[in-house]
Amino acid sequence: YMGEHSIIGGMIVLRSCLRVCSLPQAFLRASSSQATAIKVNIEDEATRQFLRAYQQSMSNTSWSEEVGAEASAVATKHIEAAPAPPRTPIKDSLGRAYGTGKRKTSVARVWLSPGTGTVTINKIPLTDYFKLVARRLSLLDPLTTTETLGMFNVTALVTGGGTTGQVEAVRHGLAKALQNFDPKYREPLRAAGLLTRDEREVERKKPGQKKARKKFQWAKR
Repeated sequence: YMGEHSIIGGMIVLRSCLRVCSLPQAFLRASSSQATAIKVNIEDEATRQFLRAYQQSMSNTSWSEEVGAEASAVATKHIEAAPAPPRTPIKDSLGRAYGTGKRKTSVARVWLSPGTGTVTINKIPLTDYFKLVARRLSLLDPLTTTETLGMFNVTALVTGGGTTGQVEAVRHGLAKALQNFDPKYREPLRAAGLLTRDEREVERKKPGQKKARKKFQWAKR
């Protein structure tokens, strides 16, 4: 239990947080007013754990609103200031980028390399594998979105599902391969929704029913 404006109680909370996070002993010698202005290395995972625990303790204890608000703001500022690591290209020894795409029950493995724009699906040219122009255009959406049509050769191996599932699985894998080839393509691809896996699938049939939702005709007598 912590009494009203209990400095001792607050320091106990701080000591507990520091003991869990294994931070330097210098923190243990800081007073409650100094603790709100501590500048720490935000790249240290233990430090981030301490800041989160300290922020939570400030909101749960009975310290004054002024001290609690100041400490909470400092902790939030340090937590949000942690920079995200930059993305780097991911390529194999042949200079190819790889991406796995999925849709319904189809799974596609896609390799992307600089070239003249040839696209092969299961070792068959795109125009022979997918007869409908609309499906071909849908498959090439990642390239048109990033304005790289004709700059890469695409090789895909796709299994399972039907035509629609395979087209969208290859498209998903192609978008991920483009992102791995050059991270600058991530933003336009993400804005177009091409990096998001569409998880919709056919709902299974239920026992005692005609289909997934449809019921058998019911007769009262």
